[in-house]
Amino acid sequence: MRTAPWVMPKLPEPFGKANYARYAPIIFRYFPILGYLIRVSLYLLVEVIWFTVFQQKNIKWRAKIEASTLERMHSIIPKKYRSIMTPNYSYGCKRRVFDNAWLESMSKSNFDLTTRHLKSLEPNGVVLGINPSDSDKPTKDIRINADIIVLANGFEALRWFHPLKVYGREGRSLHDIWDQRGAP
Repeated sequence: MRTAPWVMPKLPEPFGKANYARYAPIIFRYFPILGYLIRVSLYLLVEVIWFTVFQQKNIKWRAKIEASTLERMHSIIPKKYRSIMTPNYSYGCKRRVFDNAWLESMSKSNFDLTTRHLKSLEPNGVVLGINPSDSDKPTKDIRINADIIVLANGFEALRWFHPLKVYGREGRSLHDIWDQRGAP
């Protein structure tokens, strides 16, 4: 993880997740206006939040929301991750994460969160390098075995795999191939 996010609880589905998944497609097929009304309601909610929380005149209110959000996050996050999961920027300065399961998953035995940099990919895993800013952490690279690697490298939509150099057959760069073809 590069930067700790502000993690907000996701709004619950009306009438529960299972009922919503089962009945919403049917209801929206016969009453499409309901889908529109839900989208308008969400839009209005976000606008109210913007005008009440993110305006300069409401800085005290934003501080209260930051404190309550951080308290909620710290009540769920295991102690070993609290320091790296504490955002070092104000609430709303970056994209917020809306999720109800990620923080809870940090307590599982097969979960590990790190701020180490990805150094290289190998056929059966990844190598993580050291962070120069972490003087109290281990100073050696570590290798992690992996069957699956999920790359979630940020939101630079126009620059695919922007921090990575990917080479294929005959040492050809993936970016060079995309440039030759006109796009990814």
